[in-house]
Amino acid sequence: IHLLPALPSCWRDGRASGLRARGGFTVAMDWSAGKLVRATISASLTGVCTLRDADPEWKITDEAGNLVETRSPRKGLMEFNVAANSIYHILSN
Repeated sequence: IHLLPALPSCWRDGRASGLRARGGFTVAMDWSAGKLVRATISASLTGVCTLRDADPEWKITDEAGNLVETRSPRKGLMEFNVAANSIYHILSN
């Protein structure tokens, strides 16, 4: 999932929800000054979620508020395991 891949400069602040991504994900996100503030990823399947252009400062938690373990297979990617019918929150520091 590439969050805010091509945000137009006239949309400096905003919000989007109900975005569908490959792998059974639904995404909602808020941004300010052209940067991600927070996102919510709902997983409908068990598997791995990969975030592209991932900021190493992002904090990912599950719906109970527990920190989710992430890995970085290469620069610009962040992966984490997801469970079916679960929600994950991404917060920018």
